[in-house]
Amino acid sequence: VGDNLPLIFINWKSRHMGTHRNTGDAWLREIRPGNPLWMNSADARARNIKEGDRVLVKSVSGQIEAQVYLTEGIKPGVVGADFSFGHTAYGSRPVEIDGQVIAPVAPYGHTPFNFAQPWHEEAGLAQGRGTGFNVNLLARLDDTLKNTPLTDPIGGGASSLDTRVEVVKLG
Repeated sequence: VGDNLPLIFINWKSRHMGTHRNTGDAWLREIRPGNPLWMNSADARARNIKEGDRVLVKSVSGQIEAQVYLTEGIKPGVVGADFSFGHTAYGSRPVEIDGQVIAPVAPYGHTPFNFAQPWHEEAGLAQGRGTGFNVNLLARLDDTLKNTPLTDPIGGGASSLDTRVEVVKLG
């Protein structure tokens, strides 16, 4: 496509959230409550970004906020995240039905302590259904169709690897 942004954005299915609908399962949200942005330390150093920093991820089609997870498990020049988070449905936000507002499904737990420390998956308490960020908001939109992502002409699905981004430290 030729977008002049330095990083390739990829996404994947995690082992425990094989589909976006699994966010409705509190037990699965106990394993990992959100989706950090994976970034190689070389790319982070070039942008003065440290582990856990809040960042703005920008494509030509959209932008999102995320928290950074530094890892050598992703190639320099590439950033990515699990696609199963950042919902605006599935009980993650209030919805009005026949004039009655239905509250979102609340995080659960019985303690005032924060057991969901970043990068510790043994927390045991599920967060809300809308945690993390929606990777689809970054998808490179088709210049002709305007409101739909690029598609893979062979498989017919969204072309998930054709989005280029830049990552900027917030605050």
